[in-house]
Amino acid sequence: MANYINSLNNSSTEFDVTSGTLTVVSLSAGSTTGVITCDTTGVFSEVDTGAAGTIFVGTAAGNPKFLTAGNTGDILFSAGAGADPAWNPLPGGAINWSRETNAAVAAVINHGYINTNAGLTTITLPATAVLGSVIAVMGESAAGWQIAQNAGQNVQIGAVSTTPGIGGYLGSTNQYDVVYLVCRIADTTWSVVSSMGNITYV
Repeated sequence: MANYINSLNNSSTEFDVTSGTLTVVSLSAGSTTGVITCDTTGVFSEVDTGAAGTIFVGTAAGNPKFLTAGNTGDILFSAGAGADPAWNPLPGGAINWSRETNAAVAAVINHGYINTNAGLTTITLPATAVLGSVIAVMGESAAGWQIAQNAGQNVQIGAVSTTPGIGGYLGSTNQYDVVYLVCRIADTTWSVVSSMGNITYV
């Protein structure tokens, strides 16, 4: 025998179902599964189950919600009063790394690259990047590396900047030169926040 509860509108803070199935009626239209919540007045409501890979999080007001997970290397942070949580690149250099054997590499945000190609490795900045995205390059091959740009992009290195656009780039001088970039203006402007060796710019 099923036990049906629409709401718990009294001073009691507990209820007990000793047998049968507890069924909450009036799920949202078309819903077959969901998460049941209860507000401070004892009224139950339902949140549809999220898709695979989503995360159930609290919100500034109302019911919790299922939030699509961020990119690898992102963290979930509070976006402030009245706003839902959001994903942002993980600070402190916790990014994914790969060893690159190709001469040309299309970079993705929040990733580090180690050049192992026998010739010069050209790593092109991603065309789109949110504020705070990071890119890192660690030298290994004696042939060196360059960080190329797309149209409208530039890299600030201290008080100087690369030439904006496709012609500008950063480059290594020594075999093991390392550079760490952070996106300062979405899509267009990157800044060198850390480097080791003798980094050149054009």
